[in-house]
Amino acid sequence: MATGPNKAVLLKYVLQDCTPEEIIFVESWIKNDADIKKQIDQLKLLYQTDKETNQAAFQEHTSTKSETDSKTFIGWIGIIGVFILIFILLFLFYFLKR
Repeated sequence: MATGPNKAVLLKYVLQDCTPEEIIFVESWIKNDADIKKQIDQLKLLYQTDKETNQAAFQEHTSTKSETDSKTFIGWIGIIGVFILIFILLFLFYFLKR
């Protein structure tokens, strides 16, 4: 009695990381065994859910990071502006007092 693909090979198949021989092996078992098809469907569902979650988290992180960077930049511009204004006022006050 021949054995079917193990879970590692099924996962590689779902992740599209199989060799051509493994693909042929898994697809032949899918045709002959409904349980293998169910396992692959479950792995695809799990992988697809994780992939979408990871992509959403990555997009949320990158947008948050860029917003934080722009707020930080605007904050630094404000601080520099205040120092320049103080410097100009001190400079004017010094020369007007003479």
